[in-house]
Amino acid sequence: MHWKTNLKTVVDKSKEDAEENTVNAEAEFQVFTDGSGVNGGIGSAAVLYRNGEEVDAATFYLGSSKDHTVPEAEMVGLIMGMGMI
Repeated sequence: MHWKTNLKTVVDKSKEDAEENTVNAEAEFQVFTDGSGVNGGIGSAAVLYRNGEEVDAATFYLGSSKDHTVPEAEMVGLIMGMGMI
């Protein structure tokens, strides 16, 4: 017996593709995550939508870009998003 998930992961190539796929998605739940650096700081974000309505959002400031990286922030964003499901 094999376990099967109904989860689907999508990484769009452009903002326009992402917007189109988001609007046309038939999924009950959608989670969006990001990690980025701005003005010398590194942070993460995650947002949960259910049936097209935002139901949860979170941000987290990791700290200075001297001590943290964008890939680290991306992983933190993914963890936050998984915690929302």
